[in-house]
Amino acid sequence: RGTVLDERHRLVVAKPRGLGQLIARESMAGNARRLVFIVTPLGLLMGLALSWRTVRRLDGLGAAFDRVGSGALQERIPISSRNDEFDRLADRFNQMLVRLAALQDNLEDVSVGVAHDLRTPIARLGQRLQRIRQDFDEPERIAAHLDVADEEVASIIRTFEALLRMGEINSGQRRERFRSVDLSHVVEELARSYAAVFETEERSLAISVVPGVLILGDEDLIAQLLGNLLDNSIEHGDPGGETWVRLQTSALGALLQIGDDGPGIGANLHERVFERFVRGDAARSSPGNGLGLSLVKAIAELHDASIVLQRGVPGTVIDVEFPRASGRGRRTSAT
Repeated sequence: RGTVLDERHRLVVAKPRGLGQLIARESMAGNARRLVFIVTPLGLLMGLALSWRTVRRLDGLGAAFDRVGSGALQERIPISSRNDEFDRLADRFNQMLVRLAALQDNLEDVSVGVAHDLRTPIARLGQRLQRIRQDFDEPERIAAHLDVADEEVASIIRTFEALLRMGEINSGQRRERFRSVDLSHVVEELARSYAAVFETEERSLAISVVPGVLILGDEDLIAQLLGNLLDNSIEHGDPGGETWVRLQTSALGALLQIGDDGPGIGANLHERVFERFVRGDAARSSPGNGLGLSLVKAIAELHDASIVLQRGVPGTVIDVEFPRASGRGRRTSAT
């Protein structure tokens, strides 16, 4: 502390600093020097290293995006063992590529299937037109040719209608029409309406339906699902054989089973039976367009229902399990 005594003199009273304060001051000064000359450069190097790794990973993702954009849908991004944000992003990107590849394969299959299934009726239609020209002076033959031509045109229209219906179902638009459906009523009424058809084909149809089974869905599509399965049984079943329709409650909600004692589906088609344009008749000489069971699967998946072709049993037995009307079930694919 200081005070002025006069113009020439000043009185100052002081005491020395402690040793600890001097040491602390020197330590702080040393730390500041180390921070400036050691820690800061080290931090910059680490930042550069991390930035370089980040840029390298981003460059890898960008290169993969470029290759996929060029059509390489089989491209996959490597995933490290670090399980960091880049690995999680790469995993999701790879999953997207798997779905895109599946969609592309499906599109190619549809294109090939449409070509196969339309080539034959269009060729037969062209032949009928030529015969009409040849038999132009015979009205009776012309009428017969026109009847056959009408059938060929109807077959072509049915193929396109099935494709359009499947596209509508896969888009999910029909979910807007979901309501509470009395599945027991729908199954029993439709099955009984098919009984006369089975009698005409000299086949029997057994119906067993538990009453009061409710689900959430589209009643028209459910009726088409059951109708396609029954049509399939009529077309491929043995004369004098039996087909059955059973509806009961299950752990998930409701189990619908349609089965017959016919020749069944070949083991080579078990994995692909629900794909579009897959037919047991490889030569495609029998009626049909191979869209019936694929449409059944699309309807089942729209309703979050599982569909299973049973194996190791006589004939063809298909189980469709719907979730309860009060909640949505999990979606599983055919096995």
